Amino acid sequence: MTYSYVDALPVGLKPYIRYINDVDANANGNCGFKAIAGLVGLTEVEWGQVRRDLLQELHTHIDHYTHLYGSYDRIEELTHILSYFEPNPG
Repeated sequence: MTYSYVDALPVGLKPYIRYINDVDANANGNCGFKAIAGLVGLTEVEWGQVRRDLLQELHTHIDHYTHLYGSYDRIEELTHILSYFEPNPG
């Protein structure tokens, strides 16, 4: 028996869903990065590249994101989170 993830989503969202990317269940905390990797044309094992790209984006436009998040402390927190490249972030 297979399960459709679309069935678990609210009815009002279903018309807007075009694609579901079912990543490895053993992603251990990196599943979001694996899903993004697949959606931008990378493989799931290239999830670290997604983190690196997000770090680069954050620091390339640091003034914008500092204003958006309201403080440089939040930028430091996001940098710390995105800089963790271990397979099991917890």
